[in-house]
Amino acid sequence: MTSDTHIVHFVSFFMSAFMNFNIYNQIITQGTTSIQVFASSSCAVAYVLGKLKCIEHGRQLKWWFINNRPNIYVRYDVVGSTVASFSRMMNAKVLICPPGIIQCLLPALGKQAGKKAFIAEDSSHAGTYHWFEENVLKERKRIGFQDPGFVATSDEDFLDIISDV
Repeated sequence: MTSDTHIVHFVSFFMSAFMNFNIYNQIITQGTTSIQVFASSSCAVAYVLGKLKCIEHGRQLKWWFINNRPNIYVRYDVVGSTVASFSRMMNAKVLICPPGIIQCLLPALGKQAGKKAFIAEDSSHAGTYHWFEENVLKERKRIGFQDPGFVATSDEDFLDIISDV
């Protein structure tokens, strides 16, 4: 990846499991210059109502990045628009999708060549565990659903599945 690497991590109201922060050290390369963590508006509403901790998780993740990667610019935003969220996820050089975040899967599929998505899976999310790699990637290959930019890009360069997060 180039030195202008931009990483986006999506935090959602629908998160019931959070990734171990040390996994990010395996994903984030030395050339990374900026990281954006953003939360859905439903996450913010849930926080105000005292129902979920996803806003606090995003804050902790931001401070973890600042403390462990001091040379990287880190920002944390609440994004109220699904369109804005999808656009940012699709245009990021690297997209990290935590376990069970269905809203992150479509933008992960829509990434262009030269950009990569990491889909984290956790066996506690039976609805999405292995679903992406066993169904979506196989179907993508079967029907030839590839953007012209993907033609010379292997699945490994386009998408990684992270297990046991």
